[in-house]
Amino acid sequence: MKKFCLHEMKEIRMQSKNDVKFTPEPLTGKEEMSVYVAVLTYVLNTEG
Repeated sequence: MKKFCLHEMKEIRMQSKNDVKFTPEPLTGKEEMSVYVAVLTYVLNTEG
């Protein structure tokens, strides 16, 4: 799994917010965001 530094995570978070904002299908955006948050949480917990 790719390891994210804080700067990368902030950029990805901003990108994700923009993607959700401009996505024609909001449900899909929310589902993707949930997966993204779950992965982020996993990475943060794994790296301490």
